[in-house]
Amino acid sequence: MSEFEQITGLLIRLGASETQAKTMAAQIQRRCDQWAKERGMSREEAMTQLLQRIIKGRNGEAPVREDRSGPGASN
Repeated sequence: MSEFEQITGLLIRLGASETQAKTMAAQIQRRCDQWAKERGMSREEAMTQLLQRIIKGRNGEAPVREDRSGPGASN
């Protein structure tokens, strides 16, 4: 089973429709690659953090705020 299929399955189990899950899975994979590059972390670590945020958000938990001072940070 591919990573895309695994993420899609997770999102469906969290309540997304199949169409929504496929769209979100593709977005998550792109964001994962961005985070890995921008933050100097492994792709696996970036994916873990993204999926943890998704699950916490689905459970109604507030995300932990980060101190961002790099490009794209709003001050």
